[in-house]
Amino acid sequence: MVVAIMTFYIALVSQSRIAVIGTLYLISFIVFTEFRPYTKKSILTMVFILSTSLLILNTPFIKDKLSTIQTRSAKRSTTISNEVSTRGFDRIYKQPYYLIIGAGEGADQRFSATNKELHSGFGTLLFSYGLIGLLIFCYFLYLIIQANIVYYSLLLLPIILYNLVHQGLRNTLFWILLGFMLVLGEENNLQIEPK
Repeated sequence: MVVAIMTFYIALVSQSRIAVIGTLYLISFIVFTEFRPYTKKSILTMVFILSTSLLILNTPFIKDKLSTIQTRSAKRSTTISNEVSTRGFDRIYKQPYYLIIGAGEGADQRFSATNKELHSGFGTLLFSYGLIGLLIFCYFLYLIIQANIVYYSLLLLPIILYNLVHQGLRNTLFWILLGFMLVLGEENNLQIEPK
């Protein structure tokens, strides 16, 4: 829980709206899943954490950071179509013939004059590796989370949201998390036979 709150602080400092939303979701997820079964003690702990969080959110520092994010969002003069172009999403609908087998990565000047990569993890999977590559990746994720599909899916939701608008699939910590999920899933599936 402490790590999640520290992550929220880092998300605030980074001023990434999707990171703030994802971190708030993650904190809520931890509170409601880690304090089970719901006993008087766990309910009191949850109430304490939530009330403390509300007090922390009410501090001038946090209010200032949230205000900065809000001001930055309000000042944005970009339209949705401009944002789509800036993040490189326009190459998906401008060159749909790459969507089956993919365009490959690199040499981004082929797709835009700005020479920028597509600013989305899942967008890059779709455009660079095609529908086939995206389906293989999704199947790979499924194989990892199938041991506890609901819990792991909910745990991965903030990461998936982040990767819709940012390039985060190259992050080492993402792959370490998948490794932990795989190991924990395999450990839960092991059946020790009596000697």
